Amino acid sequence: MAQTSNTDPYNYTMTFDLNRVQNATDIAIARTMMHESIHAYLFSVFALNDSIYEADFPLAWAKFLEDPNKDFSTDEGLHHEQMAQSYVDALKFGLIDIYGVSDYKNEEYWENIALGGLIETAWFDTTSVYSSTRKRTIKDQNSYEDTNHEYSRGSLCN
Repeated sequence: MAQTSNTDPYNYTMTFDLNRVQNATDIAIARTMMHESIHAYLFSVFALNDSIYEADFPLAWAKFLEDPNKDFSTDEGLHHEQMAQSYVDALKFGLIDIYGVSDYKNEEYWENIALGGLIETAWFDTTSVYSSTRKRTIKDQNSYEDTNHEYSRGSLCN
């Protein structure tokens, strides 16, 4: 639905696919904006210096030690792994702050939506954190929001 690019050092552009946005709910758009904002943050953090990797981003630090000459600021796979490891709860609670939650089932729904930006990634395909049934639910619920399906909880943003 969107892509974040590093146009200059510490200057980022989010580009949205208007065809997809026109059919998406406000929830899908909010999820996507949060996901892309984390990409921008990781671009910046990974471009600063390597000393911060070890404490805040152990996954990135391990990758850096394997290949210190690689530019991890643009490694989308690493961004997605780091998001899965560190930011799913932040996305979930950000969405809950915006839209609200009244019970555990709803909280699980928001976690599923928070995982939406990771669906088409190597991490999602290979993770054993979620069962195949849960992965199917994650895909379905995000698809509902992406397409304003009758089962979506959000509304079109026109």
